[in-house]
Amino acid sequence: MMMNRRGGDAMAVNGDVGARYMIEQLEKPTPYSEADCIQAAVVNVIRHCAGGDPSYRCGGCTELWNSIDSSPKYKFITERLTIAEAKQGGLLIGDLPCIYDEATGKCAHIGYYMGGIGGYEVIHSSQTRQWVAATQLKNGFTHILRHRLIRGVSPSAVNDTIDKDESEMIDMSALYQGTVCTDEGGHLNLRLKPSTAGRVLDELENGSSVGVLEETNASWLKVSAGGRTGYVFRRYIQKKAGSAESTDDAENTQTGFGVFIPCNTKETADAVASCFANAVVCKRGADD
Repeated sequence: MMMNRRGGDAMAVNGDVGARYMIEQLEKPTPYSEADCIQAAVVNVIRHCAGGDPSYRCGGCTELWNSIDSSPKYKFITERLTIAEAKQGGLLIGDLPCIYDEATGKCAHIGYYMGGIGGYEVIHSSQTRQWVAATQLKNGFTHILRHRLIRGVSPSAVNDTIDKDESEMIDMSALYQGTVCTDEGGHLNLRLKPSTAGRVLDELENGSSVGVLEETNASWLKVSAGGRTGYVFRRYIQKKAGSAESTDDAENTQTGFGVFIPCNTKETADAVASCFANAVVCKRGADD
């Protein structure tokens, strides 16, 4: 048995604190060779976050899964739930999504449930990608584990939890708004660089909205999605109908800048607009 602990049962990392540490590992970035799934989502969080145990060790996902049947000292898992059961009772930030094979009795993979913090659902260390990366519960996870040394926190109690509709908010700095349209309804990788070798920052849902910030080249677009910026394949982004877009005519290629001017009356808006050849004026607080 390779698990131990130091201190009393009062020790525990708050789930939101652990979530922010997971973001640090993602943004570092942390390679899989440095931290595999159990190391990134469980061991590192408990060792390095306030309230945790610097001496904590774990032999692997299956050992952690089975610890629910161990003696009190080594009983680190307090609950094992199916994804459906956990959703019914309410998922908590700090829950540990895992992939369990009923046939073999082995737990093959584990991640950290973010509950929307930073715009992420799950962060895990991916052997496929070879990095700590973002993912979603639907991508193969079967169960939720609850760890005695990670105190689950309700997403509604965390101030910076991302609202479900935030991905639909308009990025005013974007050239135009687009929609993810993949071939078979799958996700679209948001990458750090405009290359298939670029690290995957997130997986964008088919049908989700993005703000196109830059038409990088014939194959790639720089976009903003869910509070993050990265690159996606151009052919999977469909421009939204009625979305403003830059043009190549002489007037719009002149050196210049945009001005956003809130005005309280239509008369003021008209007066301001008359002073600027290319002004976009927003009338606020008055009827048309």
